Amino acid sequence: MKDFNKKLIEIYPKLKKHAIYISSRDDVNLEADDLVHKTIVKALENQHQFDGKYLLAWLKRIMKNIAIDDYRKGLKVESQGE
Repeated sequence: MKDFNKKLIEIYPKLKKHAIYISSRDDVNLEADDLVHKTIVKALENQHQFDGKYLLAWLKRIMKNIAIDDYRKGLKVESQGE
């Protein structure tokens, strides 16, 4: 667990940069800091699923899925308001 946490800390700047890129899109409702936070929380909850290789790619996939889920939630809210 300590190794996983250490790797997360080391990779944080790259993850933040990717979050800024994703959150700059018009269809993403999350701020970069929120996206990074949700990604790290989800990664810590599911670290048992990580195979030990390509941590950044795994985290980017988690981040992408969070952004997609947020986008879908936004669509549901808009359609209910009509």
